[in-house]
Amino acid sequence: MTDPTIHEDLPNGPVAAALIAGGLGAAAFGLLTTLSEACKPVNDALNWWKPAGALTGKALLGGGLFPFVAAAPFRFPGEER
Repeated sequence: MTDPTIHEDLPNGPVAAALIAGGLGAAAFGLLTTLSEACKPVNDALNWWKPAGALTGKALLGGGLFPFVAAAPFRFPGEER
């Protein structure tokens, strides 16, 4: 009798990169929020659009980090197994 489950080696790189990218983006957003509230020059530097305040800089930098980290497996494919 054969085992009905099939075990195939699936690539985990893109999924792992997306999880790491999400964590780093959230960490960057949290760090920028803390720095923005603690330091007036940082708050002024992140204020890219007056109606929204420093939220624009925090969101764009935190969210902008995601695609660079998530694309790492495609930029550096490494060794196939």
